[in-house]
Amino acid sequence: MVLKKGLLDQVLSPSFEMILALIVFAVTFPVGILEMLSSRKKALIDYYFSTYLFNVARAIRGGSPVVKAFVIASDGEYGPLKPILRSFVSRLTLGIPIETALQTFSASMKSRISSYAISSIKDLMNLTPRMDSFLEELGTFQSQYVELQRKRESETRIHVIIIYVAFFTFLLAVGATIKITPITSTGIPLFSTTSSLSPSLFRSMSFYVAFSEAVFLGLLAGEINKGKATAGIIHVAVMALALLAFSYIMLF
Repeated sequence: MVLKKGLLDQVLSPSFEMILALIVFAVTFPVGILEMLSSRKKALIDYYFSTYLFNVARAIRGGSPVVKAFVIASDGEYGPLKPILRSFVSRLTLGIPIETALQTFSASMKSRISSYAISSIKDLMNLTPRMDSFLEELGTFQSQYVELQRKRESETRIHVIIIYVAFFTFLLAVGATIKITPITSTGIPLFSTTSSLSPSLFRSMSFYVAFSEAVFLGLLAGEINKGKATAGIIHVAVMALALLAFSYIMLF
């Protein structure tokens, strides 16, 4: 019993809470930055891949065989897609069957929509005589998908702002309650005049509630804005840092 009480006191201590928030920030911030950069790279790859498909279709329409059209169209500026494209084209020039090269190309893209497009090309390679028209339609679909993703992120940005406003409002409400409660007070009233919490316990409970909100609201912001919870890791880091600063200034 004494051991449990000692452990509970340690968990509810200001120093432990500050260390916990600092650890979460130290872990989530670099991971969130890497996730953000990776997401941006994938979006650019999807964008440039649609341009590449249009160029391949143009080369086929100009009289080039399909395999040669893929090689010719690779001459251009394709941003982060260029190294992947160079590896794909080198396989074609070495005489590797295009179906095998496309399979490796798809695995290297690491983008669900682009991999789906490449799989469609591989499956229909020998089934349609109008490969140029098919590639143009596929490029149009790819570019529309990229544009829809950008539009979604732009339209949902206000929802992310609302999440931050809700989080900071909670922090300010807790801070105000702590600050207006006299240091000599024996308790903070709850739902009736007969029940109350000690200021230190109220502070610790508020910290852990805010900490939970920082984690789950951050992940929710990523899900809303990018369509995946892992994109919210950077938001978790920002909220953890805000909680760390708030706790140092207002709670302790």
